[in-house]
Amino acid sequence: MTSRYTFTLGGLEARLEPVQLQPLSPAAQRKLQRRQQDLAPAEYRADRADLARRALDVSCGNPGLQDLIGLRLVYGSQVDEAHAEAAVAGMETYLHQGDLPADNADIGEFLENLALDTLLDQAGPAHRDLLRACTLFDIPVPQPVIDALASAVGGSSSRLCGLGLLDTFPDQHRPDSPALAANALAAGRLAPLTPDERIALATMAAEPLYAQWGGATPRPARSSDQDLQLTQLALAADNPTITADCAAAAVSALRQGLASTAAELGHHAITLLDRHHHEVPLTLLRAVADAAVTSGDGDHADTLLHRAVEQTRASDRQTDPISHAAVIYDHANRLITRGEVDQAEDLLHQARQLFTDAGDTYSAAVTWGQIADILEQRGEVDEALRIRHEVELPAFERIGDTRSAAITWAKIADILQQRAKSTKRCGSATKSNCRCTSGSVTPARPQSPGQRSPTSSNNGRSRRSRRTAAQALGSQ
Repeated sequence: MTSRYTFTLGGLEARLEPVQLQPLSPAAQRKLQRRQQDLAPAEYRADRADLARRALDVSCGNPGLQDLIGLRLVYGSQVDEAHAEAAVAGMETYLHQGDLPADNADIGEFLENLALDTLLDQAGPAHRDLLRACTLFDIPVPQPVIDALASAVGGSSSRLCGLGLLDTFPDQHRPDSPALAANALAAGRLAPLTPDERIALATMAAEPLYAQWGGATPRPARSSDQDLQLTQLALAADNPTITADCAAAAVSALRQGLASTAAELGHHAITLLDRHHHEVPLTLLRAVADAAVTSGDGDHADTLLHRAVEQTRASDRQTDPISHAAVIYDHANRLITRGEVDQAEDLLHQARQLFTDAGDTYSAAVTWGQIADILEQRGEVDEALRIRHEVELPAFERIGDTRSAAITWAKIADILQQRAKSTKRCGSATKSNCRCTSGSVTPARPQSPGQRSPTSSNNGRSRRSRRTAAQALGSQ
């Protein structure tokens, strides 16, 4: 049997195992939307793309509501776009403490059946305050953290779960423990937290959540989404310890979206650490510099990389050799983009030696690849080919990185094919006036040392690259 609320059954309910029906995840929402698109007129996929995105947002993971708004209205062949727009706009208003949508009786009836306002009234002021406090979090958090907030604002998590106003999930860090999140539809009926409230609640929640998710030595490792949540709380709470530990991973998590957003969060984290005279981790400086380059702020990236280099030289304690090498590598790549290739090559050799001494085979091979790119562009094709074939490729194959090995085979094939084309052009020209050179190859965005590339499902590509290289070699 299913129920949105806690119920009694003459004592028999104790013999039932509760199974929480969670809201649809973002991936499940998109999967459902694709099925809806397949049933819609073909032109609606493009013409109503923005409206469909908004419909996905307002459905808040409720499959019935997504079917109602998405399938029957946005993608409905008998519903004009203006009517669908009005329905979505009405739902957006409702989720910001507005009235029930008046332009669509079906949506109004659906929401009335959910009885969100009735449930919130039934919860009472203290429990509503706790539910508002739970909107501080973007992902489900362990129940002890919610209980810590309850001790300050009142209410209880068990009461809100019983009313279906808090949803229960497995905790991302410890899946055998429950994590709670405010029901998205119910949260939309509450007044948003004020900036002062967010600061006060973040100050209460940051340390307990950090401890629940493993603290400074999490086992297992935290996900990037967890580090992002912790960083957001730490910035609001002005907490340098958590910021220093989590911000680099948070910046990396935001790189899935706009690089400027990631760079902005990283800038706030560095500013907070500087204000507290707390050392800024090299990983954070590198992550923010990379985001700044991608977002077009090269000057800021140069400033951060220069600071990272100076920090490795002036640190009171011995800098980790791999971190030191990674900073030098990043600085070299930045110099390449500015045309200062000779200095970049010197730095790459320094980084390669540090990686090699530290036993980081993958990063050393990646660095050799960057050196080969420079040699190839300079016309020293034989040396570039030797590095690719005798140094870089064996290293990737030794550690089982089939993806990087396939990329290296492809680059070898490119060199050999271009050399073959040059030789053919040379043979058709007057020998006394002919000078054969290999065409310049512009390297792709460099791999990052210390971050292993995926290795699965690439054996076919590697074999194809080998065949291409062999064919090019045989044509000479």
